[in-house]
Amino acid sequence: MVGIGNRGARNLREEDYFPEKALDNIPADEWSRTHLPSDFRQTCRGDEYAYFVAHDVKEFVDGRYSTMVEREHTFTMGSSMGALISLYIMCEYPDIVGGAACMSTHWVGSVSSSASNGYTMLDDPVCAAAILKYFGESLPEPGAHILYLDEGDSGWDALYVKYNQQMTTLAEAKGYSQSAGTLMVKYWPESGHNEWFWQQHCSVPLEFLLAAHLSGIDRITVSPTPSATIHTLLGVPVGHYAETLAPGIYCNPGKKFLKR
Repeated sequence: MVGIGNRGARNLREEDYFPEKALDNIPADEWSRTHLPSDFRQTCRGDEYAYFVAHDVKEFVDGRYSTMVEREHTFTMGSSMGALISLYIMCEYPDIVGGAACMSTHWVGSVSSSASNGYTMLDDPVCAAAILKYFGESLPEPGAHILYLDEGDSGWDALYVKYNQQMTTLAEAKGYSQSAGTLMVKYWPESGHNEWFWQQHCSVPLEFLLAAHLSGIDRITVSPTPSATIHTLLGVPVGHYAETLAPGIYCNPGKKFLKR
């Protein structure tokens, strides 16, 4: 599992993570109705970032470590705008990526910000429509690809629910199906838009993406809330989470302990 830093010195999260080709779906005379910067067509680097992950990062990791390089073993996963770009990477590189997990997806695409107030969440139906149109047209065929979508119902996530439902409809129209195992959709009550909530739920999309690889493994537990079994295997007293366990994915296959 490879984690990529999400900000950097210039804090280009929006420029890096926006699904760039969706900008083509915003008519010029409607641009002013979005919350995107006026020069965003020039500054957006979503295509560059998607290439970086699908080629530079993957090729580096595959060349250095003993990985399963095939599409069916390669997945992207992210939250908020990271969810947008994770799905975008699968759509742009369907021969490389076989699944995407999108947590609390920022379907509106844009953010409003100011020096005094920081980020502010506002609905952006024009931008959201452009993004959903791109994904509706660009989702790769199910079967060879799987898709996980979720949202909470509090804070920023409450705004996304209607768009997540639209994305679910688009995916189903493309042939993705929860009964067939190519789609999973979750709505988390009393869950909001931050890392603490995502930590509580992320074992669900991980198990969905990695289902074919989890034979013999009882469950996935994400620290710092590992199961009592993990504590026993590590010899760590229950309750000593943050002080003793590094962040990671802990798998318990019974007699063996794997830390991924």
